[in-house]
Amino acid sequence: GPTPSTARAPEPPTEKFAAADSDRAAMVQFGAFETEGQANAAWRSLSSRFSMLSGANKMLVQYNKGSKHLIRLRAGVASEWRAGRICDQLKAADESCFVVR
Repeated sequence: GPTPSTARAPEPPTEKFAAADSDRAAMVQFGAFETEGQANAAWRSLSSRFSMLSGANKMLVQYNKGSKHLIRLRAGVASEWRAGRICDQLKAADESCFVVR
């Protein structure tokens, strides 16, 4: 039978990615936390205060820094332009934010 990749090929791209064709999807990072609970609480606080985050996809990314285990709080958005606007808003409110490249 056809391989999964050729079977999927004819499907049209989803709207989210079609809109981002000219400008790649991007990620913003809000900080690193010691527990998932802290990261989720930070996300709830930020997303309730900043309406631009309503369409973003929350992501928790685990990583080790030396002997410490931390969780990065990130969000996937449609474009780098949008990521930049989100970070501009957060930084104006004294929140940490940077665009992950």
